[in-house]
Amino acid sequence: MVIDPPAPDSVLVVMAHPDDAEFSAGGTLARWTRAGTRVAYCVCTDGDKGTSDPGRDPRAVAEERIAEQRAAAAVLGVEEVVFLGYPDGILQATLELRRDIVRVIRRVRPEAVLTSDPTRRFGPGYINHPDHRAAGEVTLDAVYPSARDPLVFPELVEEGLPPHKVTQVFLSAPTEPNCLVDISGTLERKLDALRQHRSQITEDRLRELVPRRAADVGAPHGLAAAEAFHHITLGVSAPGAAAPPAVTLVLLTGGASRRMGRDKASMEVDGRPLGMRPVEALRGLVDEVVVAGHPVPGLAGRVVADTVAGAGPLGGVVAGLAAIRTPLAVAVACDMPTLVPAVVELLLDRLAGDPELLAACCAGRHGLEPLPLALRAAAVTSLGAALARGERALRTALGGLALGIVEEAAWHAVDPEGRCFANWNRPEEVGGAIR
Repeated sequence: MVIDPPAPDSVLVVMAHPDDAEFSAGGTLARWTRAGTRVAYCVCTDGDKGTSDPGRDPRAVAEERIAEQRAAAAVLGVEEVVFLGYPDGILQATLELRRDIVRVIRRVRPEAVLTSDPTRRFGPGYINHPDHRAAGEVTLDAVYPSARDPLVFPELVEEGLPPHKVTQVFLSAPTEPNCLVDISGTLERKLDALRQHRSQITEDRLRELVPRRAADVGAPHGLAAAEAFHHITLGVSAPGAAAPPAVTLVLLTGGASRRMGRDKASMEVDGRPLGMRPVEALRGLVDEVVVAGHPVPGLAGRVVADTVAGAGPLGGVVAGLAAIRTPLAVAVACDMPTLVPAVVELLLDRLAGDPELLAACCAGRHGLEPLPLALRAAAVTSLGAALARGERALRTALGGLALGIVEEAAWHAVDPEGRCFANWNRPEEVGGAIR
């Protein structure tokens, strides 16, 4: 049993009804938001059947419960609440609901998703609400594989919502818990959030039920109060399985830089070399760095000379590819200081999704954007041959490869300003002081 797993950077909580998140995970969410986790809610229904009064208008019930949910979320520090508007009490794991949840996942792009355990059907004196089971089942299907795969719900890509990989799932109220979160320090905040659901629970019932449940969960493990989950980590290889392909960053630092009047890679901007900025931006996506051209002060990495002097980015890419020790590479220029990791991740996903491809780049408003560029190591043969024939334009040389394209609608969703393609070529473009 794992106690207090690390708080994820961002979480999307998908539940059937208003109040489900607070009852099942309110203490955990309070603890995570306090640690800096960004939390969003996706609530499948409006809770319009949540009353024992047969004379009430379901729409009025829904309006009341929506307001209560927003108030409870605010207590916990939740940044956004999305209501999908499905009818309460008859929720089913349909393709329509799965698409709606995938839409939210791709827009919010969370590291983790928290939802109900769909395998929990009943217990002593208890039958799990069918809406809870449906919400959990459809959310798991949305996480894997639907949110990840570009050809599932392609209309979402057309809406500007590219695929997204969730790396962790937490199932609340699990049949087989494998982790606990100590909520002894946030139990009162959980109670405050639940108090906002005035139509659903009285103060006496709240005080009698919730602390006792938390104590029962924590007591066997020496905790005063806890919430239990089944934690699933996605994308981690099982013992003996092949590791995901490693990636080398090929940083292009050659060129005369006539407009800057000096070597751009080592030029200091805001106290650090310009060439460090792309490395810092992509550090979480690459395993090592090869510098093609001039060395960058303070950067640990192998430095290789351009294959052909004066051959521009194409020469640097060929030299870098010839030196890598990994199956994949990402080539970027040292004067691209506003790289967006999510765009580069789209390029790597495009390359990984089709073993026939040798490279992947983005389609821009005026044609292909040759950088950033994802490549297989094998691309060095074709690009090297183009260089030997006298080709100097990287964009033209890419035309001879099996090339995957990330369309504008996909990258625009994560980089609407196109910052990933910006170059600093003149002194007036440089942000910060140049030394």
